Amino acid sequence: MRRIILATTAAVLLSACTAMLPPRLQAQEFAQSARPQAEAGQMKWSDYYGAMYRTIADGRPEAGSTDRMKIFGMMRTNALAYEDGQITREQFFGRQRSADESYMSVAERDLATQARLDASRPRGKSAADEYAEKAAARARESGPINCTSSTAAGMTSTHCD
Repeated sequence: MRRIILATTAAVLLSACTAMLPPRLQAQEFAQSARPQAEAGQMKWSDYYGAMYRTIADGRPEAGSTDRMKIFGMMRTNALAYEDGQITREQFFGRQRSADESYMSVAERDLATQARLDASRPRGKSAADEYAEKAAARARESGPINCTSSTAAGMTSTHCD
């Protein structure tokens, strides 16, 4: 009984840590274990790319998310065509090599962008802190907001200046 409780607690803690990772890192983690399975034929390529797509799509938006989703969506389509016999093995793996190169370009671009952002940010400040400060400054600059509500035919509408 004690082992079951410890194993359950460990699983919950590990899944919580994974959930805190950015989607691109979750996808990398998944790929490390799943890609060898797909290469060995233990997992369909369409399932592999579908899971990669969902990992990015279901996560919080970050730099390169759209590009990654396009790559994984395209490769899922190619995998389905390969599994249905519509394209040859050589065609599929050629497209896969091209997609891998595109993915690496996106990753390199995003790392460079993040490095520039980090370099321009004062030490100890997070992006969320900067956003909160800018939002507060915009609110101060715009002055008070005046709103009026009116009800007609059981519907309430609000207008703010």
